Amino acid sequence: MAWAILEVYKHTNDEKYKIASKIYILQVLSLAKKNTWFHEINFATEHQPLTHSIAYTLRGLIECSFMLGEDIKQDIVNKVTKAAENIMLAYELNKKNSYLMPYFLPASFNENWDSNDNYSCLTGNAQLAIIWLKVYSLNNDARLLNSALKIIDQLKMKQNLNSKNSGIRGGIPGSYPIWGKYMRYSYTNWSTNFFADAIMLQDKLIESLEKEKK
Repeated sequence: MAWAILEVYKHTNDEKYKIASKIYILQVLSLAKKNTWFHEINFATEHQPLTHSIAYTLRGLIECSFMLGEDIKQDIVNKVTKAAENIMLAYELNKKNSYLMPYFLPASFNENWDSNDNYSCLTGNAQLAIIWLKVYSLNNDARLLNSALKIIDQLKMKQNLNSKNSGIRGGIPGSYPIWGKYMRYSYTNWSTNFFADAIMLQDKLIESLEKEKK
């Protein structure tokens, strides 16, 4: 919500929108634990939050940081960076040995950044790839770039390119395996949208890195 309000401020230059967004952002930041877990991060408080809803919060915060002054920006960047690192470590450590590709990221996490899920929320994976890439653009942490590229490649492997149904072909399922709890047996337009956004951001970053080498 704060991100949307700031977009209105950017187009109207009306200070009331900037003030309202700051109030909302400060409330969200106050819910962060020391390990940058955010309380009330889920749509339904009785359930462990999916990476989908975790990513919504982190993405909203990082986008707001690009439109705010240093008084609040650095706090946002610090917290989002730490949360992104915690999720990245959970992803990278989820493999048999250091030479293998990680298993798919678990679908949800608890307040200690732990999970017992046996399926992955592909929608959240695409969103987190975007967040890792955006944080990388701020701090040049190659670990985040590396994880983003890996998880995007995994999403590519699950993109349906063979269906005769034009409404499914090219789509990304909500979960992997497709019978996972999030949007079971479904291809959602938003998972595919986040996937496309992640690929475009990836290509833009790689292009800029290649120009730097020249």
